[in-house]
Amino acid sequence: MHHLTTLNLPTPPAREDERRGLLLQVAAFLAGGGKIERVPHTERAPIVPTSWNTSISRNKRARREYQRQRLELAERIAELALVETDLGPIRRTPYEIYQALKVQGIRLNTVIVEQIAAQHGIELRDDGRCRA
Repeated sequence: MHHLTTLNLPTPPAREDERRGLLLQVAAFLAGGGKIERVPHTERAPIVPTSWNTSISRNKRARREYQRQRLELAERIAELALVETDLGPIRRTPYEIYQALKVQGIRLNTVIVEQIAAQHGIELRDDGRCRA
């Protein structure tokens, strides 16, 4: 039991005294008209509404870095958007650009590709909705 005393953990006899004290307090509570409700462990607390705010809006350097990264992504998307073929230039879809960026190690989804293209006036081919 040496390890218990060096860690200052309660010993079994001390816990028994605490249990008796707790039972006396519960008995006094019930005698005073109190009620104990048993709640199942599966009950969860209600979700507290929060607002999403990134540090980008609070930090000028972070915002500028974010804008610089978005501009670099827009340049890459513009380079990938147009493919020259023997029959002439063909525009790529957001999904095709997503796949090409993924090969380069850039992880975006098609929605972000569409948003960046729209913000920078990059025209893409629309072949329906193939989302990734």
